[in-house]
Amino acid sequence: MSMDKIYFFDRKRPIGLFPLSMNSADDIILKAGGISRNLPTGTTLLEDVSLELASGERLVVVGPSGAGKTTLLRLLQRLDEPTEGTLSFRGKPYETIPPTLLRRRIAFVFQEPALFDGTVEDNLRIHERLGYQNPPFTGEDLTKVMKSVGLAPDFPGRDTQNLSTGEVKRVAVARALLGKPEILLLDEPTANLDPTAASSLLKTLKTLSESGLAMLAVMHQVKHARELASRILLLVKGRVVETATADRFFSSPVEEISRRFLKGELE
Repeated sequence: MSMDKIYFFDRKRPIGLFPLSMNSADDIILKAGGISRNLPTGTTLLEDVSLELASGERLVVVGPSGAGKTTLLRLLQRLDEPTEGTLSFRGKPYETIPPTLLRRRIAFVFQEPALFDGTVEDNLRIHERLGYQNPPFTGEDLTKVMKSVGLAPDFPGRDTQNLSTGEVKRVAVARALLGKPEILLLDEPTANLDPTAASSLLKTLKTLSESGLAMLAVMHQVKHARELASRILLLVKGRVVETATADRFFSSPVEEISRRFLKGELE
């Protein structure tokens, strides 16, 4: 299948909108090898972090405040550059991929997504304005992406000034999906959401991943990380403490510091 086409998948029938190669579950898309991020002042934000991300995987990065979680996201979308180490996307070094192309394949949904004034559709069509999409999205495309994130077909006509926090987050995810990414980076996707909205968004993200979209999310709340993750990576003071399947991490973590984190003992 061509990676430049749009496909609509669900477990049983079409509902979402993003490109898929439909490769096996062990299809590694992203690799980080020993990446570090040091400031000119000598402060180390991230040190010797390695990870892999496969198609359909939901890797959730957890850790106390100041652990380097957001720094990691910024490096993975090349908003910042690592001081040391290597990053590759589908086997190609980051530095050989134009940043604009990389950011189409690795979309970033920020903790507080910015929507500009106008309608939801105006915001969704930002990819056309940036020259990412030719021909323009059809009404059917917009309806399908609305359904994939749990919003009504007529939602594109809504004014962005009248949206709830949860709706803004869903629109931001929809906007990212319309760019046809293979990886979705999420910075605290459930921040500032009430329990019902948070649970609903997490279910939506899990459904999207079941069709092959890879996700790497930074999350502060252990409860939400447990709901979303297929695999966990614990960062403390910029270093990887433990990485494991979600089931094993939450039931029987290997490291003492992991057990302390789960007990809420790390600030």
